Amino acid sequence: MSKLLKLKKWLTVPEAARHLAIVFGEEVSESDVLRLALDGHLKLSVNFVNHAKAKCGKVVAIENAKYRELSPEFVAHLPIAVEHKGKPLMMLQGLNLNDKEVLELEKEVVTLDGVYDLPMIGNERLDIEHECQQLTNGPAVTLQGLDGAFVEGRDGRLCQLQESYDENEYQSGSEAHLKKLEERIARDNIESTKAKELLDQYKEKRKKFLEERKARRDAGKNSENYFPAGGLPHDSVLVVRTAALSEFQGVQIGAEDPARPPGPGLVPRQSVVDEEVIEYWKRKSRIGVAEIAALVCGINPFAYKEAIRAFPPDNPNKGLVSSETKNEIADVITLLEDRIGDPFGGSFTLMQWKSELIGFGVPVPDWLKNIPNEKTIEINAPNEKPLTTNERNSLLTIIAAICNYSDIKYRERGAAVQIAGLTQDIGAAVTDDTIRKALAQIPNALESRKK
Repeated sequence: MSKLLKLKKWLTVPEAARHLAIVFGEEVSESDVLRLALDGHLKLSVNFVNHAKAKCGKVVAIENAKYRELSPEFVAHLPIAVEHKGKPLMMLQGLNLNDKEVLELEKEVVTLDGVYDLPMIGNERLDIEHECQQLTNGPAVTLQGLDGAFVEGRDGRLCQLQESYDENEYQSGSEAHLKKLEERIARDNIESTKAKELLDQYKEKRKKFLEERKARRDAGKNSENYFPAGGLPHDSVLVVRTAALSEFQGVQIGAEDPARPPGPGLVPRQSVVDEEVIEYWKRKSRIGVAEIAALVCGINPFAYKEAIRAFPPDNPNKGLVSSETKNEIADVITLLEDRIGDPFGGSFTLMQWKSELIGFGVPVPDWLKNIPNEKTIEINAPNEKPLTTNERNSLLTIIAAICNYSDIKYRERGAAVQIAGLTQDIGAAVTDDTIRKALAQIPNALESRKK
């Protein structure tokens, strides 16, 4: 991966497709990325370039949700008679998500800026399906949900996107209504006198619209100037967080192991780190930041990922890891990401991570300390003889010359880590412990060559 990409917190959909194509060695299209998101395999996000308005709230169990009493006047105008035997009729104040949980929104309309995740529970899902169909020459998606579009913040709060009535072309006196009127005048070639009459009527309606909007705002009812958005803003950009890509890659790599089936079955029988978990992760050729952070905190990474999954809202694995431990793991992830620069930068074997963690000053658990470092194994071709002392010294001399040319002080601390990073860049990783042992032999090799 390029050094520039390691600094990014998110990628556009085309960039994500190109990256996955490189990682998995097969063609991946933009529509593939969107379909993975729709099928729940990859978390998709949206970047609000010019901000967005929303009402945010929290998800509560339906038995703890708030209700409000319907007025007798409302009940009397229901199209079907309701039998309530003199008892007041009650209605949920929030939005029923799945007959088990309710989203209770705050009244205040707030401004969203930056990147938010897509929970795929409302019209945002329809927008992604429509985009996917367009990319594959499919039909337009004409379905429309009643509850609007939603996004999810990093704090886990859900937000219902809002639009100003000024953007509603059917709202008399709105800016959108004026745009529609001007299009009609041009399209129907309405003569100037009639056009002026229509525009004058609009000006009167506009004045009334602005007065009513200001009155609601002054009365502390600014939220009534907004309504649930039909979808994502047209000036927003679909993106994929690099952390979400890292998680997706980790799951796919784990799914390749015959010892564990893909999907929810990846969650082990035990949430804590045990011998089975250690043996599993020792076999992995690549472990990301989130995985090693969970292991350091004594939690199986699969259990941690399931425990923090926000959707579906009735996720039965939420209790696999305590809130306190989740926070501890999140702190370690933050520390490592700050040191490495990006989740993709920290993809090492378990033994490599051992040295990295010690270098970062992260406490290493005893079970990881007791794992022996990788040993140097000499592999010779069938008819190839082992290296002679002179040949070995010649190779060490060459290494010393390359270090000198590259301004790497092989005698100083940090040289092994620096060279290990270079081996990772070319896709042939060698541990810093192995490199350190080789560097320690250079002085004797140089001395023997000078004799």
